[in-house]
Amino acid sequence: MTSQPTSPSLVARLLRSPTLVYTVLAGLSRASSILMGPFLTRRLTPAEYGDLAFYQSTAAVLSMVLSAGLTAAVSRFYFEGDNREEALRASGSVARGMLATVLGGALLCAALISLTHLSSDTRHHALATLVSGVGLALVSIPVGLTRARQRPFQVAAFASIEFGGLLLSTVGLVGVAERGLDGALEALALSGVLSGVAAGAYVVSLPGQLNRAMLARGLRFSAPFVPHFIANQLLTLGDRWFLKANGLESQLGPYALASQLAAPIGLVIGAHNDTASARLGEAVRTGGSDQLRLGFPSLARGYLMLAVPLCGVVLVASPLVPWVFSSRFESAVGFLPLLLLSILIETLYYPATNVLFFANATTRIPVLTGLSGLASLVLNVLLIPKYGAWGALVARVIAMTLRTALALSFARAAMRVTAVP
Repeated sequence: MTSQPTSPSLVARLLRSPTLVYTVLAGLSRASSILMGPFLTRRLTPAEYGDLAFYQSTAAVLSMVLSAGLTAAVSRFYFEGDNREEALRASGSVARGMLATVLGGALLCAALISLTHLSSDTRHHALATLVSGVGLALVSIPVGLTRARQRPFQVAAFASIEFGGLLLSTVGLVGVAERGLDGALEALALSGVLSGVAAGAYVVSLPGQLNRAMLARGLRFSAPFVPHFIANQLLTLGDRWFLKANGLESQLGPYALASQLAAPIGLVIGAHNDTASARLGEAVRTGGSDQLRLGFPSLARGYLMLAVPLCGVVLVASPLVPWVFSSRFESAVGFLPLLLLSILIETLYYPATNVLFFANATTRIPVLTGLSGLASLVLNVLLIPKYGAWGALVARVIAMTLRTALALSFARAAMRVTAVP
């Protein structure tokens, strides 16, 4: 008696889900700060932990500036035309140009840091941050392109290199060698070196040659994303800079920990966005721009269906923070409700900008992020000196509300519809 074929089990379907793979594997680099939180909060003071958060956010901004936004062009050019081989060749050409751009910019920054009158500790921290930023910029090439090609396990491979290097070096330098903040920053730099080498090897393996005309085209496409990226950093990380500038490192540590506790939500939303945007790109490739209007309602609901329950879980679990982390960071629990509210508001920003991206309306993206980034800057300047971390949270909620409202408005205009779910 022959057995009848059975449909794939739920577990098998889940294991093949790109969103799940991105969440569990490709998100390792972003999850590193969460997984290592209990380790670091017991070895660093709140002020040192705040300094680490400051340098990490600076590395993220450096990666955006050094790359000149070219990651967007590498991914977008892959979706142009029906011939995927030609599209991959175009992406490979831009990737080579981005590699040269990042390394050239890093050399200039290193020279500037060396020539500037800084204390030895500050110079050491700045150089470690620069190396980390270079690694972040370069690894975005293979991660972005393999996501566009919907190859989640390749994404996971590069994320695992970054995460593994950071985990091992942090344990060795902070735990074994007891180098404190210096060791934590050196671990970021070592992880950046590993990521950069792996990313460079990937770029060299891509088809396509370095071409000035293609690089110039990529820069024209990506230039609007540079102010967009910078404004986004002001929105998501700028509050840390203002807290440090006002000498509030002791509040910055718990504030940064609260952000990391909420980070799993962004991890899942980001993973979902990787899958949803790639599928939307393929739908537009085959079905035309009408797919943006037809698919947006279900697209937006998918993001909300993930974000709402995840925010609830984090809020319910928040009283466990003093037991899992050091009791010195207990104030992080109080920061979570407003932080989670800002994340919920931000959720609809992602599907709206995907519409703008594939509708070739990217020039509107820096407008909305620039306006909301400026609002965040003004609010942080006004509120943080008087209210500290609570002022930073209020500024974040208001700025995120403005950014999401503008994104939805521009997306409606791009799709020529009158309502959004």
